[in-house]
Amino acid sequence: MPMPSFAPSPSTLNRRSLGSQIAHHLREEIVLGRLAAGTPVSQQWLCERYGTSRMPVRDALVKLTAEGLIVTTRGGHSVVAQLTPDDILDVFEIEAIVHGRAARRAAARVRGEDVAELRELHDSMVQAEHSGDLERLTELNWAFHKRINALSGSAKLIAMLRTLSLNIPQTYLLELPDWAAQTNRDHAGIVAALADADGDAAERLVAGHVRRAGGNLAAYLARKGVAGPDPDALAAERAATRS
Repeated sequence: MPMPSFAPSPSTLNRRSLGSQIAHHLREEIVLGRLAAGTPVSQQWLCERYGTSRMPVRDALVKLTAEGLIVTTRGGHSVVAQLTPDDILDVFEIEAIVHGRAARRAAARVRGEDVAELRELHDSMVQAEHSGDLERLTELNWAFHKRINALSGSAKLIAMLRTLSLNIPQTYLLELPDWAAQTNRDHAGIVAALADADGDAAERLVAGHVRRAGGNLAAYLARKGVAGPDPDALAAERAATRS
């Protein structure tokens, strides 16, 4: 399969964490379907694309292979993995459990000024929705959830969420139609639960909110034909073709 063509990549990559930044760009392109399943991602191609040496490229490939987004063929070549809707749902299901637990912990620790801060973030999101500023809305959305996670006071949960969040790029929200209104409705309920120090409701609402986001993304990618068939079925089909 020939290498895909792309517009020139950003030249402003931070050399301090170049491998992580390359992984971030590739992760986004894979999850959002800009790099199709089976696309080869050789070290040479990546070096030329990002204008860097092999070391950060190898670091990026190791990260994405560990996340299951890159697989190694029998011939030893790195290619983009086949994602399925269930792959997307699994990631969000795990996030839902951990985010929900963090919200429960936050409900037991939240103070009046914390609720005021969350309400301010929510109000800013509503304003961004009304003005159609989806990029601003996306930034505020992540700030909202990050604040709740910090209020949990759990270093373990925060560390888990930091790792999990790498699997789905934040910009995925820009790919979803009509997500803004539903998100703001969900956030209003979450703030109310935290203001009431209702851990049960906070956990349930946050977990449901995350699961809904995962379902919406999986459905969107399936409609676009990005999240394809089960990888085992795909492998069997390829094996049958070779025989």
